[in-house]
Amino acid sequence: MVFQLNHISFSQVLTYISCPEHYLFRYVLGIKSPPAKAMKQGRAIHETLANHYIQKRTDNRGYSQNEIQDAYEHILDKEMDEYEKELEETKKLVDKDFLAKEKEITKDEMLDAGTRGLAAYYTEINPKVQPEFVEQEFSLETNQNISIKGWIDLTDTKKIVHETKTSRKTPNIQEVGRDPQLAIYQIGYKKLAGKKPLGFSKDFIILGKREAKIERFRIRKPDIDPEAMLRYIWNIVKAIQNNIWYCVHPANSWVCSKDWCGYWKLHQELRQIGFETITKKYGKNNN
Repeated sequence: MVFQLNHISFSQVLTYISCPEHYLFRYVLGIKSPPAKAMKQGRAIHETLANHYIQKRTDNRGYSQNEIQDAYEHILDKEMDEYEKELEETKKLVDKDFLAKEKEITKDEMLDAGTRGLAAYYTEINPKVQPEFVEQEFSLETNQNISIKGWIDLTDTKKIVHETKTSRKTPNIQEVGRDPQLAIYQIGYKKLAGKKPLGFSKDFIILGKREAKIERFRIRKPDIDPEAMLRYIWNIVKAIQNNIWYCVHPANSWVCSKDWCGYWKLHQELRQIGFETITKKYGKNNN
C-alpha cells in the first residue's frame, strides 16, 4: 500500500526524524498523543514570547516584565484546560507509569518555574532583540509536486534567526549545530528575505527546580547543509509514501520510554499485531 502525500510540514518532518512510528500514529492513523505537562508549559512560554515580540515589532517596547508574567499565567491556564480535555480523550492510551510521572508535576510548579524562566529571558535576551519576523509562515514547492510548509519563530533586524527552547538540562554546542531545525530555518529565511541569515541564536530557558538560567548558543550556520536537508526531506517523504515505520532508540533514550512516551501502548501493540491490523483497527475512518 502506498500512502498518498500531497503536503507535509517541517514539524511533521521533525516528528518522523524523532520517531517514524510517532508519525504513523499521529498523521497516518490520526491518533492524538496523550498530552504532556512539559509540552503545555513550553507552548505557554512560546506563545507568551511570541505575543510580546509581535507587540514589540509595532511599538519597540513589547510587554513589561509584569505583563509577561500575567500573560504567561493566562495562557498556562488555557493550556491546562486543554490538557485535561485531551487527557480524557486519550485516556485509553495512557500508561500508568506515564500518568504517574504527569501527576508529579503540579500547575503551581509549572507557573513558578515558567515565571522564573521568563524573568531570566526578559532580563538577558529581550534587550538584545529587535524583531523582524515573528511566527512567520513560509512554504516551498518541490519538483515532486509536494508542498512543504514551515514557520520561523523569530528573527531580528540584525538578520539573526532565533529559536527559544525550554529544557531541564543544558545542551552542548555540538547538539545545536546538528539540529535539523536550524537548517529548516535557513531554508525558510532565504525564502522570505531572499538571502541567507547572518547567523543563528538558540536560546535555552533552563527550568531548574529552584532557579532558572539562560544558555545561549550562537553559530554562523548549521552543520547540515540546506540542500542536503531538502534531500533528507524528500527521502523521508518517500519513506512515508512506502510505509517505512520503525522505532529504534538507544537503551537510555527518553523519547519512547515507558515513563515519557504517550504512544507507549501503541508501540507495543504494533509489534504484537503488525502494521496491516493496526491500520484497520485505528485508521482515520474508524475514529
